[in-house]
Amino acid sequence: MESAYAIKTNTMLTLSEQNLIDCSDNHGCSGGTIHKAFAYVVQNGIETEEDYPFTAVDGTCTFETSKVALQLSSYKTITKDSESELKKAVGTIGPVSVSIDASYFQLYTGGIFDESSCTTTVNHGVLVVGYGTEDGTPYWLVKNSWGADWGEEGFIKMVRDKNDQCGIALWGIKMKIILALVSLALAANAASDRTLWQDFKKTHGKTYRSALEETKRFAIFQDNLRKIEEHNKKFESGEKTYYLGVNQFADMSVKEFRETMLTPNITRPMSGGLFTAKDAVEVPDTIDWNSQGAVAPVKDQGNCGSCWAFSTTGAIESAYYLKNNELVRLSEQNLIDCSTPYGNGGCDGGLMQYAFAYVVDNGISTEETYAYAGLDESCQNKESFVQISSYVDIEQSEETLKAAVASVGPVAVAIYVDDMMFYLGGIFMENSCSKDLDHELLLVGYGTSNGQDYWYLKNSWGTTWGELGFLKMARNADDLCGIADCAAYPVL
Repeated sequence: MESAYAIKTNTMLTLSEQNLIDCSDNHGCSGGTIHKAFAYVVQNGIETEEDYPFTAVDGTCTFETSKVALQLSSYKTITKDSESELKKAVGTIGPVSVSIDASYFQLYTGGIFDESSCTTTVNHGVLVVGYGTEDGTPYWLVKNSWGADWGEEGFIKMVRDKNDQCGIALWGIKMKIILALVSLALAANAASDRTLWQDFKKTHGKTYRSALEETKRFAIFQDNLRKIEEHNKKFESGEKTYYLGVNQFADMSVKEFRETMLTPNITRPMSGGLFTAKDAVEVPDTIDWNSQGAVAPVKDQGNCGSCWAFSTTGAIESAYYLKNNELVRLSEQNLIDCSTPYGNGGCDGGLMQYAFAYVVDNGISTEETYAYAGLDESCQNKESFVQISSYVDIEQSEETLKAAVASVGPVAVAIYVDDMMFYLGGIFMENSCSKDLDHELLLVGYGTSNGQDYWYLKNSWGTTWGELGFLKMARNADDLCGIADCAAYPVL
């Protein structure tokens, strides 16, 4: 539940095991089942560990409804004995609670656990948090509850796709959390908002110049909370395909957000070559350059309208990787400070094409050499790391854009993002989304999920926005948000 909450809200809660020990229809320290624990939280909700501390002994239930931190709307059992379904759930939903036979785990310290004597008579509950392959052996990554001195700092790698070893796929549970930072089963009130406000300030390091300023920001925060809650009700009912959450912008009005973060009136200058559909190689149904290691980690532009610089560096970083098999972080500050003569405006906005033109003539430094300041400064004469030979604009068509991403790699694009201020996950789809481009990102892939085609984009607002800094938005939806209207890539 902690993981599901974090994925949907970008906030990590520590929930109370003692609440479940004392109050659920289980047997406390003598054992229980994950099904009964989830059933309890669906009906009652659960408190935080701070409000209901762990004592590791059976106690009298002291649960208080007023202290509920979250509530589940439902939970679901994954297809029994199906490791493929468990893998699908972990990959698409997040960490999954499972029961296993842990009889042979006592002295485990590392490596991939593979014990043919392990049975499917389950006796221990754990959390599957991932999967992978090591030296040709597929494995599950599992979080245990025996402290960090056990296993690999509290985790174990268990062999995967080997006859459901230790019963790992026998009882898997995924859940649907009620979205709203606190349970929507509770009426929104000033007290809960105030608690969320304190958490928000702590999480994002927010401080204010005066009590009056904080009062103003709290009022904006409350208004944004209500918007998030109303939208997420529609997501829960199936009316929306994406959900929202509190992020670093939650104390900003929409007007402030636009003025601080966006670059209005982006238009394509058409000064480079032109990629058309005839230039494409065979186009696969899905591609994700991020999962192939060709995309640098998500960065944060801060309160500087420099999205264009991050879109540009992202495209060059990926192109450099695909040519040299080395991922290097390049300097956005270099572009902010030095590409003004080419038409850019530093923290007041710019265009990927103007930035590419600068790098054609001058090259670009690494982030280590020319560090990001997030404000306009004088151009510094730093050593160039890489120079591009040219750049190419992409024909204004979603099919051509798809072909370009498949053929050459990640592509710099511009879209309209005003409606995505609090985007947290799912596939963004709003027919009303304008094509008045005001933000630049890096298009790193595309795919299809549950019948819905999507684009996969890397943003520059840090990892607390979106899906750890990434966005999925509807593809083949009449050029949604103008995604095919201004796109380009560099040529090394």
